[in-house]
Amino acid sequence: MENDNKPVVNLISKPENIIKTIYTACRTCYSADSPVNIYNSADDTEKMLKLIERVISSGHYSTIEHIQVSFAISNISRACTHQLVRHRHVSFSQKSQRYVKEKGQFDYIIPPTIEKDAVIREKFVNFMKQICSKYQEFIDAGIPAEDARFVLPNAAASSMVVSMNLRELIHIANLRLCTRAQYEIRTLVKMMCNELIKSEPWLKPYLVPKCERVGFCDEDKSCGRKQKFEELTSKSDVQKIMNLFCNPIILSVILLCILCLCRVNVLLALLVCALAAGKIAGMHAAEIMNVFISGMGQNSETALSYILLGTFAAAMSHTGLADVLAKRIILLIKNNKFVLILILALLACASQNLIPVHIAFIPVIIPPLIHLMNRLKLDRRSVACALAFGLVTPYIVLPAGFGLIFQRLLADNMTNNGMKITVTDVWQSVWILGAGLLSGLLWAVLISYRKQRDYENISFREERRRSLRFTGSHYITLLAAMATLAVQLWTKSLPLGALIGLTVIFGTRAINPEKMDTLINEGIGLMGYVAFVMLVAAGFAGVLKSTGSIDSLVNGLIPYMMNSKLLASFLMLLIGLFITIGIGTSFGTIPILAVLFVPIFVNLGFNPAEAIVVFAAAAALGDAGSPASGTTLGPSAGLNIDGQHDHIKDTCIPTFLHYNIPLILFALLGVILF
Repeated sequence: MENDNKPVVNLISKPENIIKTIYTACRTCYSADSPVNIYNSADDTEKMLKLIERVISSGHYSTIEHIQVSFAISNISRACTHQLVRHRHVSFSQKSQRYVKEKGQFDYIIPPTIEKDAVIREKFVNFMKQICSKYQEFIDAGIPAEDARFVLPNAAASSMVVSMNLRELIHIANLRLCTRAQYEIRTLVKMMCNELIKSEPWLKPYLVPKCERVGFCDEDKSCGRKQKFEELTSKSDVQKIMNLFCNPIILSVILLCILCLCRVNVLLALLVCALAAGKIAGMHAAEIMNVFISGMGQNSETALSYILLGTFAAAMSHTGLADVLAKRIILLIKNNKFVLILILALLACASQNLIPVHIAFIPVIIPPLIHLMNRLKLDRRSVACALAFGLVTPYIVLPAGFGLIFQRLLADNMTNNGMKITVTDVWQSVWILGAGLLSGLLWAVLISYRKQRDYENISFREERRRSLRFTGSHYITLLAAMATLAVQLWTKSLPLGALIGLTVIFGTRAINPEKMDTLINEGIGLMGYVAFVMLVAAGFAGVLKSTGSIDSLVNGLIPYMMNSKLLASFLMLLIGLFITIGIGTSFGTIPILAVLFVPIFVNLGFNPAEAIVVFAAAAALGDAGSPASGTTLGPSAGLNIDGQHDHIKDTCIPTFLHYNIPLILFALLGVILF
């Protein structure tokens, strides 16, 4: 009888310590120690995996032959089993048609090409019934099952237990996962690989089509996924480079950077570049716009989060809490400029995670402190670096507030492009980037801008007189901030957390509910533009994926990376810096970089930690230093209140030098360590 046509695969046996067993085999070849001592002392999984990866990459496959795995397989056709049993070094135990009589209606598999055609499907099913009738007729006539089975078709369902060593499983995967393999055995082998990957995720880069591992296709008839070896070697270097630069993705990204550097609005630049990429790839204008608009939905939650948090920042300003904090800072520092820098860095950090108001606090907190900075002869470039540190580091490192937005964007976009990553994976890996940013801050404050710098005392606004005492509305605002953080951590939803915080403020009348429209309008003014940039960037990324040019781009780039993770990482970091400076927001850059980078990570065998560090750094690069970034615009808005702080010379260049260089260096260090 017909069934759901899907194989059923279960991994029923494998060694308990696969990694330790392979590692022991590898180390035994090069160690004077005994194998049992090597096995018992092996406890560093990352160290073991690095050695295993190096040994396998060198072609020493005997070390993985010690691993034997067994699968219980059912609901596959005899046509599929006939292909599977052709493989060597595999043990098979299959359901016998000689000893097992097919009583009643036997199970059979319907190929998809027949399944989708109702008329042909009906003829197929009727023919199976006729075969079953004849088979039963022969059995009833006393014909032995071993002879009656001669009428049974290749479609007849079967089951088997299959055992093989890991080397043979990788070999089978390399051959049978090719898109030119017959659909059923391709599905079966994919399920077998997935069963093992569930418990041994490190095997994923090896259980892939052969072309994914070697970088080219060696089949006589290629599916086109990878170039044939002859094509790779026959073209001149000039032809290869020309083909690479004519790729729709490369052309559109270069165009995007040119438009942004020419001061064309980022939203318009993204839209123009999406149309350009689609047209170069041969898409119709209507099709491009449909893909663009549907892609925008990928970042809808992030955009809503920005709008609500902007409103929350406006509410904080209206309560006067920021002014009170500024005056208390003046009393607290006692003329110590390093304490002032530390407090401002901590406030900037809090604005990203604890009280997620982003840059909205700077134009409120900084101006009352300007005369104090002048009296201390504090170089404002060090303050710009401190604020930039607080605006960038927390969202990279901590999964709360804007950090949750950034890390969720990172995880979702990497997953959507073929590399399954969780938010937990992200924050467990990016600490090394935080260390790099901290080193940049210390260098800026203690070395680059330690010397005194003179400024004129220029009157820039009427001093607002506020009491230093905290009022009820201030305490309610702080309570709302804590509620926002708590709900966001509990539910993993930043929009819900911001909504709860606003409900507390308006519900307790800390701010008159009649001002609700005013505050929301201010919130949109503060953060709406950045939110919409992220929506449009997701649409642009959707068009890039729809052009179908990603594989050819990756295939073209891989040879220049010379199979080196470090070189590939450096090139990707430069690309990230290039794009982020053009767009001006690391959040909006993520969907675009994911399209380009994830296939390279997969092709070169990056593990999740390595991929996350490179991707996070590439997305953040340029955020500090871009003239269009909130990380530079925010500090300049506060520090240039008296016209003595140049946006480019005093904010963009110092932050660019002190944060982008450490990000690149520490990201590469992460690739080495992880």
